[in-house]
Amino acid sequence: IKGKVGIESESNLGAFSASADFKKLGEGLQLPSLAIALGAYELVGALAIPSSKPISGSVNLITNEIAQNTSEIDGNIDAVINLLNENNNQRIRLESNATDISINLGENDVLALETGQVTADILLNDNTLEIKANAALTSFMHPNLQINDATINIDQQDSDISYTANFTGSDSMPFKLEIDGNMRQDTNGAQTITVTLDGAVNEEEIKLRQPMQILLSETSVKVPDFTLQVGDGELNGNFEQNTDGRAAALKITNTDLAALKVFVPEIPITALLNGDLNFQSTLDALTTDFNLDLSNIVAEEQNLSSDDKIALNILGSINQNNTDLSGTMTLEDRFNSEFSIAIPVKIDPATFETTLTDNTPLNGKANWTGDIAPIWPTLKLIDHDLAGNLTADLLIGGTIGVPDIDGNIMLANGRYENMQTGFIASNIDMAASILNRQFTLDKFNANDGEDGTIFATANIDISPDLSYDAKVDLTLSDTHIVRQPELQITASSDLTFEKNNNSTSLNGDIIVENADIGAISQSGPAIAKLDVTEINAEGIIEKGSKQKDALGPIDLDLDLQVPGKLFIRSFGLDSEWAADLQVSGSSGEPIVDGTAELVRGYFEFSGKRFSLTRGTFSFPGNKTNDPVIEIAAEHQLSDMVANLRIFGLASNPSLEMSSTPYLPENEVMARILFGTSVAQLTAVEAVQLASAVHSLSNGGGQGLMGGIRRAIGVDRLSIDNDRSRDYGTTITGGKYLTDNVYVEVSTAPAT
Repeated sequence: IKGKVGIESESNLGAFSASADFKKLGEGLQLPSLAIALGAYELVGALAIPSSKPISGSVNLITNEIAQNTSEIDGNIDAVINLLNENNNQRIRLESNATDISINLGENDVLALETGQVTADILLNDNTLEIKANAALTSFMHPNLQINDATINIDQQDSDISYTANFTGSDSMPFKLEIDGNMRQDTNGAQTITVTLDGAVNEEEIKLRQPMQILLSETSVKVPDFTLQVGDGELNGNFEQNTDGRAAALKITNTDLAALKVFVPEIPITALLNGDLNFQSTLDALTTDFNLDLSNIVAEEQNLSSDDKIALNILGSINQNNTDLSGTMTLEDRFNSEFSIAIPVKIDPATFETTLTDNTPLNGKANWTGDIAPIWPTLKLIDHDLAGNLTADLLIGGTIGVPDIDGNIMLANGRYENMQTGFIASNIDMAASILNRQFTLDKFNANDGEDGTIFATANIDISPDLSYDAKVDLTLSDTHIVRQPELQITASSDLTFEKNNNSTSLNGDIIVENADIGAISQSGPAIAKLDVTEINAEGIIEKGSKQKDALGPIDLDLDLQVPGKLFIRSFGLDSEWAADLQVSGSSGEPIVDGTAELVRGYFEFSGKRFSLTRGTFSFPGNKTNDPVIEIAAEHQLSDMVANLRIFGLASNPSLEMSSTPYLPENEVMARILFGTSVAQLTAVEAVQLASAVHSLSNGGGQGLMGGIRRAIGVDRLSIDNDRSRDYGTTITGGKYLTDNVYVEVSTAPAT
């Protein structure tokens, strides 16, 4: 008897097909050709299946273009399985290799394996089982675990199993662990698993002082007392589960959290942990209490001395009806804080299912006395720095769905700094209260670190759905609001910010007493902006996504006055301006109307100073905010006056040069630069003239010579060919020390 069978189908792993040639072999069956395919995987081989003897033959597992399959797996897997008849006993030998495996876990997470090898030798006797298995992995990468190398060995003799495992982490997750042990089963079926552990995590020694045992039976699991050493600290614990319930105890002594941060890098602090935890549950009751002390706490961003360490104590008790937490946080004589919260959470003692609804009430309190600076870095507000003596007394009520906080907050001797703008509020004296979902800023007085002052008041009404109405009044007087090398602004203002269900607005008057706008580099950005996709991140950020404005568009009604002292010093322009502007529209589409007028100034062009004679920026009062500019300057020569005019839209200005009496533009430039006509220029001077013409045609930029002049920090730079031919080409550089003192140095090839 012989024949052939085949089947084809579809599955969620891809197409499925199977075919086999068969023929009768005595009382058994022979399969000289066997082929099974499922998606990217294919199994081929030949088997002999006697009726009362072990199976013999071999089967190969291979992958076919796995990357092109619709499954979430990429890479190559192959395996060889040999089935042997050894003294009428079945022996199975397996050899398998995997390379470049990548499995998409979803949410931008990937599990990756560079190489993996697995071998196994299995012998099936009538009454016993023998297994020897080995595995070796390299570069196993998971979002929560990174292993550079791993080896696992298992040796089983019937019901006795022994094992060893070695794991080495990566540079970013440094650890090295050696685990070995055995598992024994008695005649009643109870199992005893023994575990030994030795190694290091982040250079902290970690080991089990004695082998830990896990006792398993049909009705119970028990872990007798064990001690795990972690650096200079240790954990002592035990656990038991049976038909009556569960019980566990853990005592922690001087354990450094640095080892835990290796596997949970999101922990924002380092600290020493001491404490104990006791847990017990039956089918009807649950009791848990814990007392944890964190000492020597330092946040990653903190800049504290070695003696400045925060201490935190947390007490808690949990039963089937309530959860109570309380604690303190202190830093010697710098601050002290206390908190407590009670939540009637329903917990099923048998299943641990939790019932917590939006209507579950809250009852708690929190207070703080002392300096806010040590704890501020944990908020990770990178561009903001706050210090000062904070006093806060708060009561927590309401429900989980609609929490409510009442109390008072005061800040004395405070100091705030914005690292981006350089804005400083010093000597802050603030008092605020919260009552019935209304936040009231009763006072906010501060100075800008100099003579400027800052005053503010506010009222904010918060609805149960967390929407709010607000009114904030801000008064500035001679306040230095921007301190940057290229931008300095001092201003006074009376502003009112209002928000309600219908609109959000900002209105008031701003007077700029002094503003200094410096040069901004014309070069390209120093750091290129790249599109980056991060794997194994916490989530995916949509390309081109923008953070939604929490306030929405703000209606603007601002009167901006600059009576003078608006200094613009950029690209050869050194000038003072005055302005009268009105800002309307919204924060998304502001509209600027009004004019800015020149007070005085000059313009450096190719090493020559032009006196500004008039200047106007006229803003159009529409959404373009593109002012029409009209700037005129003149430079007096011995036989003519050179005139420079910049005009048109600021986004695309035009620049032209003329003279009195009239001369062609290139002739005017030659007279300005070299004091002679175009016909008498040397080749070197012609290069300078071409650079100046290029600068003029491109809107008055620096040009080649201007770029070199600014790089070496002089006001004038020229290359001249001495017409007496005694010295050849000379290089001249000049610098204005004051408005009336100018120093110039010339050199020749001989020097």
